[in-house]
Amino acid sequence: MDLNEDTLTSNLIDPTSLDDPPYPKGEKQDPKCRDAWAAILFYAQLIAVCCVCGIFGVPAVRRNSGGQQQQQQDEEGAMDYTGLIYITLIAAASAFTLSSISLTLMTLCPKFLIQLSLLFSLAFSLLITATSFYYHQYIAGGFGILFFLMSCCYACCVWRRIPFAAANLNSGLTAVKKNGGVFVTSVMISVVSFGYLVLWMVALVGVYDATGATNTATGATGEE
Repeated sequence: MDLNEDTLTSNLIDPTSLDDPPYPKGEKQDPKCRDAWAAILFYAQLIAVCCVCGIFGVPAVRRNSGGQQQQQQDEEGAMDYTGLIYITLIAAASAFTLSSISLTLMTLCPKFLIQLSLLFSLAFSLLITATSFYYHQYIAGGFGILFFLMSCCYACCVWRRIPFAAANLNSGLTAVKKNGGVFVTSVMISVVSFGYLVLWMVALVGVYDATGATNTATGATGEE
């Protein structure tokens, strides 16, 4: 088939016609909250979690944290929640750091990053399969083989489309570079998510401590 430039560009839209297109663009939507019930539920649970965190969580963390009260904790069987809070902080900070590194790598080499993601998925599923068989977990190993074969089929099907996906990714990243507010917004959302995660963890610690689960677990251990 002989395809000249006129044939290839016959279906392209003239950018200057987008302001006044020959087709209807739809009705103008007024800016308003269209899911008020969902917003009410979200803010209700947020207020509830904040109350639980302030009433039970913060006192529990202060009372059962390390320091001068360590000997009293050992005598009463109280738990030290400092390690749990540190794990939460480390996990959230690691996720933020890895996201920043991924964004940088996507900007520098999008095609290589997509290929690396596919290969990492294959290698990880193969590692899980080998580990399962090594510890005689044959059912888990069978599922590992299944997921490994599915990952291989997926990689073979999409490998030739990686350049197209990389071009789309590069276009999106170029738009992000031109509009720095998108990056600032994403960072702010990450920071808010970080605080939200810590809030839930402190509230969970408070509920766990207030319901006497710590003393129950300690007593059961002592009886054994």
